[in-house]
Amino acid sequence: MKVLSFCLLSLLTVVSVFSQNYEISITLNSRNDTVLLGHYFAKNDLWIRDDTVVLKNGKGVFRGNRKLPKGVYFIYDNRSKFDIIIGDQQEFGIVADTANFIQHTKFTNSSENDVFYDFNRYNAERSVEYQRLNEQLKTATTDDERTALRTQLQTLINERIAYILKLIDANPELFVAKFLKTLIPPDYNLPEPPKDDGEMFPNVSFYIGGIAHISLTISISTIPTCCARNSMMTR
Repeated sequence: MKVLSFCLLSLLTVVSVFSQNYEISITLNSRNDTVLLGHYFAKNDLWIRDDTVVLKNGKGVFRGNRKLPKGVYFIYDNRSKFDIIIGDQQEFGIVADTANFIQHTKFTNSSENDVFYDFNRYNAERSVEYQRLNEQLKTATTDDERTALRTQLQTLINERIAYILKLIDANPELFVAKFLKTLIPPDYNLPEPPKDDGEMFPNVSFYIGGIAHISLTISISTIPTCCARNSMMTR
């Protein structure tokens, strides 16, 4: 009986150890690039490197023997980047298409990112309409035109807030719900999301415009690695 108890305890210890790992597989357009997993230091928009992997035939795995702090991360390949959420579930898969990250990135075993990309796709579509109305407002010549356009813009803003609140209400247990709360305008009187030590949020203004993909030419080798991970929480 003692031997059985010892074996069970040993098994539980092994399971506990392995549960502290992260393992994120990625498939990216059949490239053979070095790809970086990083996060944002929001106070000055600094990028921090967490892990790198060399893709073979477009496939690779970020893997570590620790849990990553929950937060908003990015994946970057020296040319373009896209954002992901890392929450409690840290073993999942990503299939991404550089032609359009927002529309074509798919996830397996990641409820956080399913919700996150539902929001990103909605936000991208509404941002196009928002920009169109803003351009019309710049050239409007009468007060009636300007009033009508401002009303349409405010309607879009209200609809966006309602959509965010719907996602938050449907997924209160996910980290992405905390992130989405930071996108609600401060005058909306929404309570601040609770903070856990080590969680990381990007600068809120980064997401107000709906940008989740940008093309860049920053060398991965110039992006620093940060050891003081618990200092990265900014909200």
